Amino acid sequence: FYSFTSYASSSHAQRNYILPMEIEVDLVNLANKVESGRYKKEHILEELEELEKAIDKSGLRDGAITEKEAQIYTALNEKEKAIEKLDRLRKYEDANFSVDSLERLCILRNKQLRAAHTVTEEQLQAVISDFEMLKVVGPTSRRYALLGSAYKTLSEKAPQKPKRIKALQEAAQNYHEAF
Repeated sequence: FYSFTSYASSSHAQRNYILPMEIEVDLVNLANKVESGRYKKEHILEELEELEKAIDKSGLRDGAITEKEAQIYTALNEKEKAIEKLDRLRKYEDANFSVDSLERLCILRNKQLRAAHTVTEEQLQAVISDFEMLKVVGPTSRRYALLGSAYKTLSEKAPQKPKRIKALQEAAQNYHEAF
């Protein structure tokens, strides 16, 4: 068996990108490191931060690159950074990212609100509105289930009983549509 050893430390290697494809290759390689599970999270985060700086310096950032960064943050269970990256996607003029990223943003925001101690109804309604928007793109069983989950979160966090009951009814209807 052969083993390749890299003698160049990633922290010392200068990254100067000319083409977006170079960035994509580095991000895919980093995602593979995450998936392999053989690298420490701290080292991967350091490398990702270096990549981000080089990407910003190159001026080649676009939706597809930011989406890949968000996928890596999600895989590392860095929800806050993943949400930040995914939320940034909605601001790009050139929307060259997948609808899956928007779904992932909604999922992460819903999980974040579910775990939070203090949540406003407006925050939960914003997540529900985003899921509703995704249904406009295409009503899939997954999107109905995710919307049901968002309504379930609303039912858990709503302060008044009538709102909790209405949210549970909406959750049940969306789960029914999903299956």
